[in-house]
Amino acid sequence: MLNKVKMSLYQQFDVINYDLDKPAIIYSNIQHEKMSLGGGTLVPMKYFLLENGGIVIAAIPELKDFSLDFFQKYKHDLFSSETFAYLYEQLPEKIKKLKMKLFLGNDEKEKYRLKYGLEDKNLVKTKQILNSTIKLNPNINYVNNTIAYGKTLNRDRLHFGTVIDNEIVSIVGTNVEFFKFPATDPIEIGVETLLDFRKLGYATSNVRAMCEFLLKRGYSVTYNCHNKNIGSQKTALNCGFTQIAREKHLFCINDD
Repeated sequence: MLNKVKMSLYQQFDVINYDLDKPAIIYSNIQHEKMSLGGGTLVPMKYFLLENGGIVIAAIPELKDFSLDFFQKYKHDLFSSETFAYLYEQLPEKIKKLKMKLFLGNDEKEKYRLKYGLEDKNLVKTKQILNSTIKLNPNINYVNNTIAYGKTLNRDRLHFGTVIDNEIVSIVGTNVEFFKFPATDPIEIGVETLLDFRKLGYATSNVRAMCEFLLKRGYSVTYNCHNKNIGSQKTALNCGFTQIAREKHLFCINDD
């Protein structure tokens, strides 16, 4: 199940040959340009572990030997604090010649990503969508202080949300330009709610409305959050998503 979502994950790691029914350990050697996020940010190494046991480790050529050695040491527990301590201790020296340093902000030493997927519209509890949830209109000049999706909504992306006195207090949006995106590919969505308006059901309602809209049109939906964001994990599960993988990205920035 959730094969489209799993396939998209393999593709993001530049893996072409795989069998979803036969979990395997795959190493992917990826060139710098495909690991660059722009703005002087690079992901020299990343990996994921599917719930069914499939593993992919991707790294730039300079870290091939290191990443393979790392896997042999920690393959039985890729997401423990001990594992992350090793990575953040060893990698700085390995990337020094790239004139880059590890990004350590936002609790990166402790965080990893949880990836969820949804393909069955029957799992979305549409009857529980609140009346306050609306499809946001990019022609309206809302006040958006959620930080997510910018002060002005992108006309090529899709957004649902909760608006109070013309202020967006909770928003969910597609992380790609939806109106230019092929229906064959899963759509990743993100959600943000102002602190004072959390635990009121707005985020869950907005995500359900977004999922209903996308699933009816043949899209699969993906949802990501980090392991420390318990509220976001609950939102995903309450909206019918299934966790399919854990993912770790190591981010580097220019060492100016």
